[in-house]
Amino acid sequence: MQKSKVIEYLKTHELDIQSAVASYLALSVAFKSYSEAYNHLGFNYGPCFSYFEKNQNRKPYFHHIVSKKQVEQAADKVFLDYLRNPKSLDKFIENHQKAGEKAFVVWKNYKNNPKKDKKLLEQKFSEFLKAEGIFWHYTLAGEDKGEVINRKIVPIFAKLRKISQEKSRKIIQIISHPEEPAIFSLERKDFLRLCLGFVENQKTIAEDINKYLKKYFWFKTDFYGNKKFDDEVVVSEIKKEISENKLKEIKEEIKKIEENFLKIKEFKKDLLKKLKLNNEEKELINFATKFSLWIDQRKQWMMEQFFYLFDLTEEAARILKTSYEEISFCSREEIMSCLRRGKGLEKSTIKFRRGEFLVAFRRGEKETFFFGKDARDILKVALGESNKEIKGMVASNGSQDIVFGKARIIIHVEKEDFNQGEILITSMTRVEFVPLMKKASAIITDEGGMACHAAIVSRELGIPAIIGTKNATNAIQNGDQIEMNLKTGKIKIISKK
Repeated sequence: MQKSKVIEYLKTHELDIQSAVASYLALSVAFKSYSEAYNHLGFNYGPCFSYFEKNQNRKPYFHHIVSKKQVEQAADKVFLDYLRNPKSLDKFIENHQKAGEKAFVVWKNYKNNPKKDKKLLEQKFSEFLKAEGIFWHYTLAGEDKGEVINRKIVPIFAKLRKISQEKSRKIIQIISHPEEPAIFSLERKDFLRLCLGFVENQKTIAEDINKYLKKYFWFKTDFYGNKKFDDEVVVSEIKKEISENKLKEIKEEIKKIEENFLKIKEFKKDLLKKLKLNNEEKELINFATKFSLWIDQRKQWMMEQFFYLFDLTEEAARILKTSYEEISFCSREEIMSCLRRGKGLEKSTIKFRRGEFLVAFRRGEKETFFFGKDARDILKVALGESNKEIKGMVASNGSQDIVFGKARIIIHVEKEDFNQGEILITSMTRVEFVPLMKKASAIITDEGGMACHAAIVSRELGIPAIIGTKNATNAIQNGDQIEMNLKTGKIKIISKK
C-alpha cells in the first residue's frame, strides 16, 4: 500500500486502536494470521497497521490500528452464527482450544527431542506457525473484548424487558459474569496459599510450588517475551510478599477474593430469580455468559501460545548465534528464512526496525513498511485530535458513585512506579498489570469491552473501573487529581499537576 492510500483509508474509517509492549515477531504471527482468517470469518479482515515507537533500551511499544467495523464484524459473526445454531458457540470455543493444543504438541515434541539442531527447529517451527495461524483465526473474534454483548444483546434485552439500555447494560454485566473466577483471581489465591504454606513450613511446599509453576508457566509472559519463572523466582516472590504483609493480612486477602466472587455469584443468582427470564432471554444470556468466559480463557490461551512462540524464538537465537532481540525483529516469514539460511537478519534491517516504523498487514500481500517521518505521519492521522470529553463504560462501580484520586499512567509496567491508592490509567490491562490493579483505588482504560480483562478483574477485586475511554492516556497527565463518576462514566480533571 502506498502512503497516500493508507492515509486516505484511515481518514475514511472509524478506527480501533490498541497499544501495548510487544515484539514485531509476535504481532506478525498474530496480525498476519488475522488478515488470512477469511475461511473462518467469511469476509476480509484488514488492512490493519502496527506502529512501533523507537526502541531506546526498553521493549518496543506499538499502536495497532484497524477499522472498528472490522473488529465488530468478527465478533458479530460468532453471535449471528449462535442465533442460527446455539451449539455453534460451543463448537467455536472447542475448535479454538484444539488449535492451541496442536501448537502445544508441536512445541512439546521439539522440547522433548534431545537433538535440537537447526534442521529439527526449522521443521518444528514451520509446523508450529501453521497450527498457530489457525489458533489466531479464532482469537480474532475476541478483539472487541466482548463488546458484542453491549452492542447486540443489551439493546435486544432492553426491548424485550421494556427498560432503558443503561439499565439493561447493568443487568447484563451482572448476570453474564462468568460462573468461574477469572484466571488472574485464581492465580493470586494460589500464590497466597503458597505464602501460607511457606510460613507454616508445610512439608509439601516444594511440591506445591512445582504444581503452581506447571499451572501458571505462562504467567510471566507478555507480548514481547518470556521472563524467568521458576521455583527460585517463586520463592523470592513469596519472601517479598511475606516481608510486606503479615500472615493475617494474607489470610484476609484470600478471604476477600473468595467473598468478592461469592458476592457476585449470589447477586447474580438473586437477580436471575427475580427476573424470571423467558426462553429468548435465556438464550441471549447464555451467549453473553459463555462468550465472557471465553474472553477470559482467551487471555490465558494467548499467553500460552506466546510462551511457546518465544521459547522457540530463543532456540532460534541460540542456533543462529544471535540475540533474542534481533530475532524478535523478524516477521513470521523472515524467521523461517533465517533458519533455512542459518543466518540472522541483515544489520541494515535490524537498524531500521530499532527505529520507528509502521507495517501494514493485508490479505494475500507481503507486509508493507513505512519508516521515520512516513510512519509518524500515518500515526498522526490515525490518532487524530483527542476528544476533550473523557468518558467510557462503567465496568465496576466498587459500591461507589464518585471516586477522587491521583492519576498514574502506566505504559511500561517494569519501568514505571505505581503507588498504593493511585488511579491506574493505561491503554489496556494485561497479565502483568494485575499486581498494580490490586494496589489501585480505581482503574481507567482507553480500550475494552464488557468482558475485557479490566472489566472482569475489577469486578472480582471490587475496584471501580471505567473502560473504553479512547483518550484517557492522552488527555490526563501523571499527578492530575481526577474525578470518576461511576454513574455516567465521565471523568473530570479537577486539578492539573
